[in-house]
Amino acid sequence: MSSEESTSLYLSLTMSPSTPRIPLTVPHSTQSSLHELCSVATRIPLPKLKLIFAGKLIPIGGVGSAKGSLEEYKLVDTCVIHCMGKPEAAAAAAPAVAVAAGTAGSVVTPVTGTTTASTPSNMPKTIESTVATLKSNCASPADYLTAITTVSKICSNIISNPLDDKYRQLKSGNAAFQKRLGGIAGSDDVLTMLGFGKEGSEGKWVLQASEGAWPNLVKCKGVIDAEMVRAQQSAAPVNPFMQGMRDQAAANPFAMPGMGAGAGMPGMGGMPGMGGMPGMGGMPGM
Repeated sequence: MSSEESTSLYLSLTMSPSTPRIPLTVPHSTQSSLHELCSVATRIPLPKLKLIFAGKLIPIGGVGSAKGSLEEYKLVDTCVIHCMGKPEAAAAAAPAVAVAAGTAGSVVTPVTGTTTASTPSNMPKTIESTVATLKSNCASPADYLTAITTVSKICSNIISNPLDDKYRQLKSGNAAFQKRLGGIAGSDDVLTMLGFGKEGSEGKWVLQASEGAWPNLVKCKGVIDAEMVRAQQSAAPVNPFMQGMRDQAAANPFAMPGMGAGAGMPGMGGMPGMGGMPGMGGMPGM
């Protein structure tokens, strides 16, 4: 069908980023909603399906037909919609996915090969390199743990509340934010890698809407959370006794714990003396 009769989209499963994107042809004549079409294509139950485009949630039943959603959210050919939810079966592994309502019998074949989430072109750095810079500028392991935990919380709030715009904005002048993260050199680059940009005269950080915003945020959170675990281990207080044991073991791995190097087995005294068997009188006369 021509572009005047349909729009060709791609569906990405957020639970399995490595799964090939699923092509979906949306007929402009269909009366089905976009959510219904995506539910059939991905096999994610409709009540559990959430659609994300350009970093924003497409509410279910908002504009009625699929064509209305295409116009409302400016969805055009090759746009990628990110589908949240657990498929009842491996939708991407099926040899073909039926296009719902209005195109009975027509099928599309999933794209083969590996696809990668796009990132804004003005981000030459990586999330790993910016986090490393942030770490090097923290005064102590405890300060770094606070900073990286703050970054993780920012990501978690957005992913857990995709419909709430307040989590997409950060007040750069907020005292608590400055103390925990914003006042540390390198934090700006980390936020930029997450997809934030500064807006307005106050320099407020706002998550920028783009096709790659959602998968980029999810990918960055994985890196951030792994780094947070390492930071927790580094910031944990050292037990002096256990440290002493480790140092001793390193100096002489053959020494028994708590014993000086070269010490043998503790001496054992002789067996306690045992007296003779008590005397026994003769057998009583019978």
